[in-house]
Amino acid sequence: MKPGDFGCVVLDLDGTLYHAGKPLPGAAEAVARLRAAGLPVRFLTNTFSTPPEAVEARLRGFGLEVRSGELFTPHRAIAAHLGERLAAKPALRVHAFLNDATRAFMDYLPATVEEAPDLLLVGDADERWSYGALDRLLGFLLGGAEFVASSPATTFVGRDGRPHLDTGALVALLEAASGKRARAMGKPSPELSRLVARGAGVPEESLLFVGDDPAVDMAAARAVGARSILVETGKGAAAPRIPPPDAVIPSLAALPAFLGLA
Repeated sequence: MKPGDFGCVVLDLDGTLYHAGKPLPGAAEAVARLRAAGLPVRFLTNTFSTPPEAVEARLRGFGLEVRSGELFTPHRAIAAHLGERLAAKPALRVHAFLNDATRAFMDYLPATVEEAPDLLLVGDADERWSYGALDRLLGFLLGGAEFVASSPATTFVGRDGRPHLDTGALVALLEAASGKRARAMGKPSPELSRLVARGAGVPEESLLFVGDDPAVDMAAARAVGARSILVETGKGAAAPRIPPPDAVIPSLAALPAFLGLA
């Protein structure tokens, strides 16, 4: 691969730029080298329950330069989708099934209705999940509500180092019960990737995804016809390489040299 082969480098966060709460060696320097070569850089994550501003602050705390508009989370895709839907139907009825902490900083959401929504948004809900809650959401979907989810990811690795159920697992349950497919706003669905390409002013297929999880990062690239590089940090060394990346490097620190920039 050569820098001229693509229009924007799209970087995953956890496992690629940092891991276990610590910056990965050489990651900040690699990002700076990409910028020095004139390559557009964007940051792409499924992190949903943390405000985007806090995610940016964390990256800066790790020595990474993050410019305005460069971070893409499911919030950007949800806000864009709701904006389009509300423009077409100002009286759109939305039920947002979220935990209170996340809902508090989502100022782009309209007021939540409790009955007969036109659109059901499911995100990190934590303690709100129960059989009764799932049954109620199923009723909304069977009643005709559009189904939108923050992410298709089924598990996440907690601070205890173990996998835990993520939003996508419960979304899959509702999909199976309702026969209705959710429009997911996080990786590997194409919603965020299309926003990245649009914002960078480049074709979707010219994006270069770099991440540690083939099932998420490589799949996100494949969803828009783009290329991908797997880093062997984070999950990258042990994760099944499905779908396969276009290339594999030891860590993000090796990316500038791999691209012929160092």
